[in-house]
Amino acid sequence: MTNKPGARSRRSFIFVPGLRPEMYPKALKSGVDMVCVELEDGIAPKDKQEARRKALALFEAPPADDNVEKILRINSVRERFGIEDLSAILNSKSPPPAIMMPKVRTADEVVLVDQLLGEAPRGWPGISEVSRQSRQPRGLEANGPRKPGSQA
Repeated sequence: MTNKPGARSRRSFIFVPGLRPEMYPKALKSGVDMVCVELEDGIAPKDKQEARRKALALFEAPPADDNVEKILRINSVRERFGIEDLSAILNSKSPPPAIMMPKVRTADEVVLVDQLLGEAPRGWPGISEVSRQSRQPRGLEANGPRKPGSQA
């Protein structure tokens, strides 16, 4: 398998609940290629704000040279919690280096997030998660110059 320049194979990753920041260091040392801090599944609506605050605080520390990719899985941008996640990321002094978008249904969702986060000085290398029902959201193949990875 040949990787494109800048591309990186990811053999394994682990999710860490945003409400449980004490689990983050252990996940980073587990030997996985990617650690994903989770704000969507498993976080009750009443706990979303606290999970978001705790999760974003994890990205405040200077990045370690450990070859582990660190990302944040936000809530769906079709829901209020997803919009609040994006707003918090945009207002963060140390935003996550990448995000995972859950249950993407249309290319418009990816384009929206790309436009919003693309305005940030550092840009973003986002990752989209395609829902099992759609496998390939309509129009995702032509979503612009940055094409996020797709995970089913």
